[in-house]
Amino acid sequence: YTKKFKQLRSELSEKLFNLYNEKVFFNKLVPSCPLKWNKRLLKTAGYCCQSRKGNLRSFRIELSCKVCDDAERLRDTLIHEMCHAMVWMQYGERGHGAKWQLWARKSNLTLKDLPPITRCHSYKITTKFTYQCVRCSYKVGRHSRSLNTDKQVCPYCYGTFQLVTNQKNSSDPDKGIIIIMVLLFFFFFLLLL
Repeated sequence: YTKKFKQLRSELSEKLFNLYNEKVFFNKLVPSCPLKWNKRLLKTAGYCCQSRKGNLRSFRIELSCKVCDDAERLRDTLIHEMCHAMVWMQYGERGHGAKWQLWARKSNLTLKDLPPITRCHSYKITTKFTYQCVRCSYKVGRHSRSLNTDKQVCPYCYGTFQLVTNQKNSSDPDKGIIIIMVLLFFFFFLLLL
């Protein structure tokens, strides 16, 4: 799952959901819970959408395509959101209160290999574009070229921003030079034959 995460993330998320539901939540969360991958969640790793119609409560879990970009983040985010779902379905409560903390502790005690379930993530979010302030070097990441450098200024020193990297096109500049040098070497080697 780690090498082909993007292609297999839906399958992995369903398997993890079923595992956590069985081992931690006593199969009390509906097995057909809609797990949705959301491209619009840019900083939040996941979200438990809770709703009520009369006395009937329901939930769905949304996972960020941009933040949950590997199996470990999916593992940790999904159990966090399932704790929210359990507290909502059992007690009708939201947030990271005492009941959520109780289920988070129970999850960690049951699944000892999990890292501690925390209230907030501290993931470094990978973005395609990075803008840097020309005055104080403050950096801002974006998933698209959405920063208007003519209007947007640095919140710290009011300097202007400049696009410094485009992750899609600048994966490793040294790698390109090495490839060119190897090709030139083989080209000259062939000329000598």
